Amino acid sequence: MEALNLTDIEVKAANSKYNFTDATSRVWLNEWQKEIITNLPKTMEDLQFKSQKSLEEEFAENFFKVRWLKMWGMTNNIIPHYSATMNTGLVWWYAKKIWSSIALTTPTIDYINPLFQHYWVDAEPLHEEYLEDAGQIYKNLSTKIKSDILFIISPNNPTWSALDEKKLQQVIEWAKDYNKVIWIDFAFANYWVWNKWYNLDNPYNPYQHLEEEWVKYIWIEDTWKTFQPEYAKLSLMKSSKDVYEDLYKLSNDHLLSVSKWSFAILNEFAKYSINDKLLSVLTPVLENKQQLELALQWQELLTLQPNDSCVSVARVKISDNTSMNSSEFQQKLASEKDLHILDWKFFFWHDESSGEKYLRISLAREPELFKEWIQKLSSFLNDL
Repeated sequence: MEALNLTDIEVKAANSKYNFTDATSRVWLNEWQKEIITNLPKTMEDLQFKSQKSLEEEFAENFFKVRWLKMWGMTNNIIPHYSATMNTGLVWWYAKKIWSSIALTTPTIDYINPLFQHYWVDAEPLHEEYLEDAGQIYKNLSTKIKSDILFIISPNNPTWSALDEKKLQQVIEWAKDYNKVIWIDFAFANYWVWNKWYNLDNPYNPYQHLEEEWVKYIWIEDTWKTFQPEYAKLSLMKSSKDVYEDLYKLSNDHLLSVSKWSFAILNEFAKYSINDKLLSVLTPVLENKQQLELALQWQELLTLQPNDSCVSVARVKISDNTSMNSSEFQQKLASEKDLHILDWKFFFWHDESSGEKYLRISLAREPELFKEWIQKLSSFLNDL
């Protein structure tokens, strides 16, 4: 049976040992992280003496320290939720309330556009190439985008294109001149830490950049992409003052507060990641990428696409010499070998045919398990 969307594929793969669909970090806990779990009774006891606000602010400070960013004075007016999807839903309600349309990045994760439709919000395609050249961004947005809200995913999923300082400045100039709202999803931004261009001594702070420019903005963050515990996750959303009041009211209509427990345990993982420099997840990602490179170099059907960035998924192209498309490959691999990955078709919400030759493989997995997966994949390719 053909999948309805990417989430449908992920749900069906969830009970498999070889689930490499979602981009969640599923690396096993190391000994130091297991100590965090062991100390949970003491952590829970301490919660009695901490206020909700203090827990939220402490977590936010430590979360951004993972990226060496100083956020003092910028953690006020943050709206927490249990997932980035839920915070995204609040922005859709906001767009509906002010009768606004949204320009949505394409390609990007496919669940976003259908939810726009559920909320009766129009989505205009924001083609990724509009943002490639900093010198052309202002012109591209001025002549090609009509919507009131510009929704950018940076780094984008699945292509990993991102806004650097020069590109974001051009987006800001356009938004200020045309009275638009900039909405950015930074869910994968922790992976910037180990990229060559990221200056740890003086890291670029896009949050401060937005704040200082007096532009209308919304940004969303997520913990699930780099922090291991699957049983606890958080999303943070912050906006400019002129947007915050509406978002805050919408949030209160849906949720009183995020549990103190979630903040407490994820704060401990954030503090660990500051000292660990995210190596507990980045090391397996790089090791698994190398395993995949070695496995694919001796066959002709699949080609690992080059990517200098340290990211948690791999992009693989199916040879043009075969009639098999990405959906057929994904379904055949799942049914015959119980190996689960994503095809790219659904990422291209505006034109699904553009993704019919690409696959996405999650790398944030335990290397030993990934090795087993590679062996099964090699067997599958040999049998084709």
